[in-house]
Amino acid sequence: MDWVEGDTLGIWLDKHADDRHGLEKARTDFSAIARFLELKGIAHGDIQNGNVMVANGDIKLITVPGNDYANAELWPVVNVSMDDVNAFAGWRSKRDGVGYRLPTEEEWEYAARNGEKSDLYPWGKDWQDKVAVIKEATPSQVGSRPAGKNKWGVVDLIGNVWEWTSSKVSAYPGNPVKIPASTQEWVTIRGGCYVSDPENKDNPVSSCMRQFVPPTTKTPLLGFRLVRSAS
Repeated sequence: MDWVEGDTLGIWLDKHADDRHGLEKARTDFSAIARFLELKGIAHGDIQNGNVMVANGDIKLITVPGNDYANAELWPVVNVSMDDVNAFAGWRSKRDGVGYRLPTEEEWEYAARNGEKSDLYPWGKDWQDKVAVIKEATPSQVGSRPAGKNKWGVVDLIGNVWEWTSSKVSAYPGNPVKIPASTQEWVTIRGGCYVSDPENKDNPVSSCMRQFVPPTTKTPLLGFRLVRSAS
């Protein structure tokens, strides 16, 4: 169960009955929840005023009977911005007395390629089917494809959900492309996600695949993992 501070949906609707923009956003969010429930085979009647909350203008599903997906302990945490992740890392660091942070893009790729330039995947040099959560309708529990781990036992570096890094958008050395001013603050994400298609020749799935998104991005396709420097 994912508890969120905020109004129940019924109370929020009463407060914002005249807010056309807010109600349109609510409609869009509710449509996304409905699509998820349909994919999971859960009756839409399971959405009730008491288990849907509105926090900071976002609708969040608190609990759905028979389902353990939404931000549960064994699933990837998604719908988090760069600020959300850094805030969590700061809280966890203070709690545990160590320094957690997002990996740089270079650190992420080093892990995903086992420190070897010849490894295109965490599991080795060649593509293998069914060792990553790829081309699926939904994500899966963390570690559900153990055969896809790297040599240090790190799982889900490919597939499941994209992962934030701490690195801003950049071109590889030797690439003459100029980053537009409008996207210079965008952030690199790595790893692909459950809807990525290994047969897509234009953007092949591998440990080298990268995309760039605004740091405010929140999507069910994007999550994170934290690292800490060796003591």
